[in-house]
Amino acid sequence: MVVDYLKKGVLVGLGVSSMIKERAEKEFEKMQKDGESDIEEGKKLVTEWIESAEKQNEEFQKRAEAEVQKVLESFPLATKKDIDSIKDELKGSQGKRSKKDA
Repeated sequence: MVVDYLKKGVLVGLGVSSMIKERAEKEFEKMQKDGESDIEEGKKLVTEWIESAEKQNEEFQKRAEAEVQKVLESFPLATKKDIDSIKDELKGSQGKRSKKDA
C-alpha cells in the first residue's frame, strides 16, 4: 500500500517534468515565431526549465520517501535488524542448550 503511494508519487513527478518540458518547448516555439528569441536563448530557457523541474522532482521524491519512512516506523513491524538480532539470540541460546545436553 505505502509502496503504491510512493510509486504514484514518482510517476507524478516524472509526469510533471514531462509536462514542463513540453510546455517550455511550445513556449520557445511561440517566442521564436513572434521573433522574441533566438535559438540559443530559447535552448537556454528550455534547459533552465527542465533543470528546475528535475530539481523539484528530486525534492518531492525526498519528501515522499521521508513521509513513507515515518509511516512505516509508526507500524509495529519488525525491521530486518530486529529479525537478525533475534536470529543471533536464538543461535546463541541453541548453542548453550547443546552444551548443557552434552
